[in-house]
Amino acid sequence: MDQHPGRQRAPRHFDESLRLRLVSVDGGSVVPVLERHESMEETNLFDPDDWLGKSQEVIAEAIASVANEQPLPEIFPDTGVSSLVKFGSSLLDEEICRFGDDGPGAVRYDQAARRHLIALTSSESIQIDGELLGRVGALNANKQTFDFTDRSGNHVAGAFSRRSLISEFRGVIDRDSDAPFLRLFCRYTSDEFGRLSGIEDVEELETLVGPQDPLGHPLRELLELTEGWHEGEGQRVDLAAIEWGIDFAAEVNAEEVTNLSVFPTLDGGLLLERQQEARRWSLEIEPAGVAFITILTDGKTSDSEVQGVAEAVESYEAFIR
Repeated sequence: MDQHPGRQRAPRHFDESLRLRLVSVDGGSVVPVLERHESMEETNLFDPDDWLGKSQEVIAEAIASVANEQPLPEIFPDTGVSSLVKFGSSLLDEEICRFGDDGPGAVRYDQAARRHLIALTSSESIQIDGELLGRVGALNANKQTFDFTDRSGNHVAGAFSRRSLISEFRGVIDRDSDAPFLRLFCRYTSDEFGRLSGIEDVEELETLVGPQDPLGHPLRELLELTEGWHEGEGQRVDLAAIEWGIDFAAEVNAEEVTNLSVFPTLDGGLLLERQQEARRWSLEIEPAGVAFITILTDGKTSDSEVQGVAEAVESYEAFIR
């Protein structure tokens, strides 16, 4: 964003082009092998000149500065500070993360370095232009303010400058358990621990899951799950998996959608399942959006990866015929 000051936010799904995948574990489960995510089908509006490599260099420089009890480098963006503070939060006092070769130039990051970073950032809130997911509560149209609850259950105050958004906010106020779950494109602040502390202005809002959407109620319930939802275990359901489920439900016959059971998976994915007597059809969507279909028929099980929503819909409709 610093390199493109004329833009208000990155292109939608821009981060997908920066993802890494663990493709193998070599050498006795000690060498993880990472590969970049496949290139996006559509060309990014940003300059595609190795953003992943550039960001890696900036992050390494920032961690080195913190580990040496120095200020963060100017090139490190303010919007990344809250994520950097989260890094290493689970380290024990005797544990470290090492960057670079195991030599005199290696950078060691531990809880002592992290405490220095917190001291650097604790005096001010961190301002971010980005996207939030959650529900809108009470609205004050005269003051152009509202209450907002994010996926973690944090309640904060919000404001917006465009009066044209009043009617949109009125249509999505959280009155009951079936109220819409929203995506806000906005400017917000977070504290040094990355927790949402306020919303300063809203550019636009859109409904992610509404009460009239197929599977709207169960998918909203999954969006509200927090970390450790199953006896201290269970990752929060990934947004990519939720969006996959939304698109799938929208393409299936409405009557058949209601016969699907919806479950979260412990790793942050989504499971859609249909049982017909001794036969079962399952669609599991992993956190990164990769999907697999499992069909149990006559005691035999078949598994296959699906490349898109259309293929999954075709498989489901063939199963129920």
